[in-house]
Amino acid sequence: MSAARIDYVRSRVSARVASPGAQPVVLGLLVLLTRLPGLVTAKLFNTDEATLSIGGRELANGGALYVGVIDRKPPLPFLAYALVGTADVRPVRFLIALAIFASALVVASEARRRWGSTAGWVAGVVVVLAASALGARDAQAANFELFALLPITVSVVAAARGRAALAGAALAVAVLCKQPAAVTIVPVAWSWWQTKRWRGVGVGLAVGAVAGMALAVAFGFANVLEWSLLGTGGYLGMDPADVGFALGRLAALVALAVGFWGGAMLLAAAPRGNEQRSADTDLWLLLGGSLLGVVAGFRFFPHYLVQLIPALALLAGRGVASRPAWGRPALVWGVAASVLASGLAWGSVASADPPYPSNLGSYARAHSDSGDLILVWGNVPEVYWRAHRQPAGGYTHSEFFTGYSGGRRHRLATEATVPDEKLYRTWLARLRADPPELIFDTAAAHLRGGQWFPLAGFDALAGFVHDRYERVAIINHVPVYRLKGSPAS
Repeated sequence: MSAARIDYVRSRVSARVASPGAQPVVLGLLVLLTRLPGLVTAKLFNTDEATLSIGGRELANGGALYVGVIDRKPPLPFLAYALVGTADVRPVRFLIALAIFASALVVASEARRRWGSTAGWVAGVVVVLAASALGARDAQAANFELFALLPITVSVVAAARGRAALAGAALAVAVLCKQPAAVTIVPVAWSWWQTKRWRGVGVGLAVGAVAGMALAVAFGFANVLEWSLLGTGGYLGMDPADVGFALGRLAALVALAVGFWGGAMLLAAAPRGNEQRSADTDLWLLLGGSLLGVVAGFRFFPHYLVQLIPALALLAGRGVASRPAWGRPALVWGVAASVLASGLAWGSVASADPPYPSNLGSYARAHSDSGDLILVWGNVPEVYWRAHRQPAGGYTHSEFFTGYSGGRRHRLATEATVPDEKLYRTWLARLRADPPELIFDTAAAHLRGGQWFPLAGFDALAGFVHDRYERVAIINHVPVYRLKGSPAS
């Protein structure tokens, strides 16, 4: 092909890419490609999806969140599961894909407004690639962080454009998707002040407060306040002996972020011109606030990084406008990371699930009625999801009573060390008042750290099981107990 012909083809491609309708098409195809592993498989990627499905099922069946199913998480993702699907998580993942697509368009529009067309393209692509460029458990699952991505993005962009009311409402939605999204108030308040001074701050705060309360009322305002906003003390608390362990996790998280998102970070770190020093202050505030959100709780799960995506994408757009030559190596890095993440995701799709959630769930379905409650002692909420049964006592996992959870150094837990004695006793009272038909002791099989919280170490619970239940089976090393006097199914 002649040089003239090559130049002609390049000009035609550039013209098509620059056309207004090209970006949504390209970003949409990119979203579909990167989210495809989660859209084709019905298997769960992590326990959050199981917990969300169980809470969503409670709402779909007319029950009350924070009563029938209790968790420390905000309510809106549970509602999304209730409305879209709980038995099959793929429709919810499609909803997440749409949210990522919308986030990319909003970010691209803002970057284009500030720094031009190329910046808009880069920012939009970064959103799509970064949202999927992690391990499958963190990137492909329909988790709380990905639900919060779009409202965080809308809040920041709306505030920068002087739309204080929309920014306040979006921020309220973001917080009711994931609590650490509250740190977004820092860049948003800055933009309110920069665009409309006290009027912007007042309108934004008022609309945000009203929107948040209006949304929370549907789930019981007091319950939302207690469980998702004020009831996280036990989760956030950390023993001094855990500091070294937490720092090790932080180092691993930083390495993971650089490995997957290094290309976008390269652009975000590009030197800025003097004329930009005041124009992008809100973005640096967003990045700093988002880092606080990632650090909150000192647990350092990889999916916490999702909160960084809007700031990273916008700063990457600014960076390519300042240093266009940095765009190519950043693109190569981003594509390579996405290919790696995609390979990991497809590998997860192709791998076999452990047999015990399915086997325990099948046993529960065969030996209990659809309205019966069951209890899974341990951290395996997938059993409830597989069994299509709800949790006795309301909790989908036992960390509320054992204190054993991810991101903390392992230590033996007993009844003497329960994080919240009142909560434990209240839960036991609920079990006695409405006993489960079946109890599965996954801790006895040492599943997910069960060796650190044996049921026998919780005297009141062990006594309840001994007095009112009989062991009827052992499945995958998990003892199964049936309520005495219950008719055999």
